Amino acid sequence: MELNRRSFLHSAASLAVAGGLRTGSAFDRSARRDSPVIGDRWAETRAQFLLDPGQLFFNTGTLGSCPIPVMEAVKQASEWINAEPTYGYYVRCAPRVEAARVKAARLIGCSPTELTITHSTTEGMNAIARGLGLRPRDEVVITTHEHHGGEAIWQRLESSSGVKLTRVSPPDQPQSESQIIECFDRALGRRKPRLVSVSHILYTTGMKMPVKALAEWAHARKALLMVDGAHPVGLMPVDVRDIGCDFYVASGQKWLCGPPGTGLLYARAEHLERLEPFIIADTKVVSRADAQRINYVWTDNVSGIVGLGAAIDFHTKIGAARVLEHDLGLIRRFNQQVTRLPEIEFLSPIEDAFRTPMTALRSRRLKNTVVFQRLKARKITVKEVVDDHLHVPMNAFRVATHIFNSDEQIDRLVETMREVL
Repeated sequence: MELNRRSFLHSAASLAVAGGLRTGSAFDRSARRDSPVIGDRWAETRAQFLLDPGQLFFNTGTLGSCPIPVMEAVKQASEWINAEPTYGYYVRCAPRVEAARVKAARLIGCSPTELTITHSTTEGMNAIARGLGLRPRDEVVITTHEHHGGEAIWQRLESSSGVKLTRVSPPDQPQSESQIIECFDRALGRRKPRLVSVSHILYTTGMKMPVKALAEWAHARKALLMVDGAHPVGLMPVDVRDIGCDFYVASGQKWLCGPPGTGLLYARAEHLERLEPFIIADTKVVSRADAQRINYVWTDNVSGIVGLGAAIDFHTKIGAARVLEHDLGLIRRFNQQVTRLPEIEFLSPIEDAFRTPMTALRSRRLKNTVVFQRLKARKITVKEVVDDHLHVPMNAFRVATHIFNSDEQIDRLVETMREVL
């Protein structure tokens, strides 16, 4: 039996009647296609997702879709817990939770002792920001393109604790990494901030920031670097040791296609003992010199964490480099066709060194809310990038391509854009 969209939905209906999932039912592991097919057979990979075939989804930058193996893992863990709660939670699921954490550490190139599972990128940023013990007049440097979920904690500390917040505007079309670094030089002069907090990929334009160079720049000024990695994990290879950052926080539910409410937090080993725990549930755990001391709780959503482990398996079997190559191929196809539309203004970088599979565009004629709504009415989902919470004018919409998108979908999107613009 091939486990596809139809059989999965049929199974879900059967489960609702039966009152719960049973091992060996429609989710029989011998019947499951539990690894993506790679190479030129991307259609087989797309078949692992339950996305509505009548819809075109180009907003993985906000939330991804879980493939069938991930949903199976979540359901299996939930079944174990509900069949015998304490045994299911502590005996059957707990080892898989720890395995997911080890896999996550391997995925981003750190030691398991330096990584803890969170519920989101935002939670990870809050844990670090509050755990550093920042004092009045400590300077924190961010960019004008940070997501509100990553900027809000700094705004709060600015108003409540007297932290000095400095915003740097990166160039729209950088020609080199040094051009971006120069923006930080001009904004700071000779000042030595306490922390630099930047997005690895800007959610507004999809620009990839030179985080390795920024780590060197920050450390030269005796500052720490925290990277908002909401987008790269699951989209491209990430190696926190190569980057040289002090902290890296990421999302599980975007490009990694894990369950909502999952994330990663990396803290370099030398900083672990100085971080004040975000949550305190066990004094013994707090005294340990590993990342779990930051947010350890007695009871968590282990079904989601088990699903995160399955998402990492799914992603790893394809390969991060292959995912990026595929996704960039789709966005290039999109960009090449849309450049022929005179009504469109490109806001994303054109240089390959800074380009990602997210493109931000603006209509020269229509308000982009109108474009967004017209596409939505035609069952096409993109991201509306509005000016709320931003320190730069955008009024744009963003297209993101991922492993469940295809050339044919790109062509349909462009054709629809010709109709609505």
